Amino acid sequence: MNTSYGYRPGKGHFKAIRRVEHRLKNERKTWTAHRDIDNFFDTLNQDLLLNQFSELVDGDELLIKLVALWLRMGLVDKKGRWHNVESGVRQGHVISPLLDEFASKLNIGWIRYADDYLIQDYTKEGVEIADTQIIDFLKDKLSLKVNNNTNAISDIQNGFTFLGVYFCGDKRAIAQHKMDKIQKKIAWLFSEKNPKSLESIVEQLLQMIDGWRRHYGFLNPTDQFSKIQQVIENKFISFASGRIKNGQWSKNLPNIQFPLLIADNDLSAGSKRMKYLWQEALRISNTSQIQEIKKIADKEVSKRRRKYHREHTQNTDLVITTPGYFIGKRSERIIVRKKQQIVSEMPAIRLTGLTIGGKGVSLSSDVVELCISKEIYIH
Repeated sequence: MNTSYGYRPGKGHFKAIRRVEHRLKNERKTWTAHRDIDNFFDTLNQDLLLNQFSELVDGDELLIKLVALWLRMGLVDKKGRWHNVESGVRQGHVISPLLDEFASKLNIGWIRYADDYLIQDYTKEGVEIADTQIIDFLKDKLSLKVNNNTNAISDIQNGFTFLGVYFCGDKRAIAQHKMDKIQKKIAWLFSEKNPKSLESIVEQLLQMIDGWRRHYGFLNPTDQFSKIQQVIENKFISFASGRIKNGQWSKNLPNIQFPLLIADNDLSAGSKRMKYLWQEALRISNTSQIQEIKKIADKEVSKRRRKYHREHTQNTDLVITTPGYFIGKRSERIIVRKKQQIVSEMPAIRLTGLTIGGKGVSLSSDVVELCISKEIYIH
């Protein structure tokens, strides 16, 4: 039991990692097998749990009945429909941590956190034997199975991951898949679909940062925390500039401390950081607004230029009477070629008519279509 760290008073994530370190450094158990139980809480066999609990309480019918009620109590969905529960326990249920312990009781040296466990031994062979024993026990005694992981067995030199921590040689860091998950959470927080106020977003960000500090702070992952902080600030600047530009947030500097993942002894560091980030958001918002105004102005200028050409440029007819010429189109211009060489071209808006005065002159269908759309007659 003393190697089980999930949902137990006085235990937890940090102490589980310390236990791993103790076995690595003091016991020299450097070979590991990392597994997690597939769909653990939903597939725990209730009959097996009740049998084990009955042995523990010497068949006390009242206690067994109470546990059975906890296990068998159905669920009501959002539409008010009742659903029976015939297997598993609800994660976070008041009884599930206790029953989890009974169901997973083994004498093999392992470190377990809920459905996630790590086996450590001196040799690869020792780990493989223990790994097989646990998998067989879970399958035969508890009707549980582990997730398939072809890279489950490793040693400290090649590296392994447990509870979000990457161990390799003397290196300890936040595992990459956890870094990816953190960045996804940040992206979700600053998603355009998030309707929350600035105060609510900063409060939620503070809770997320507090959680990352508690979970990974003991690793002292300064470089990784710096990268996460940079991602947070870049996302915030982009998000805030969009809200300011759309008028959803005021341009006035908010009186809010910006959460910092790396602690700073300066009590005003959060306020200073918010001021800097807000100024950046305002700058981008203003730049974006100016660019949009320029685009609108450019469209208007282009529109007026086309109107000017239509009204002030001398219109003319195009007459082709010599064989061997090809009349084609490029964008809104009529192109005349001979032997692949362009001999003449003009904007379609200057053309009032197209006259072909003899045989041997080729005319593309694109030109015909353009002339029809521009109401240019063809003879």
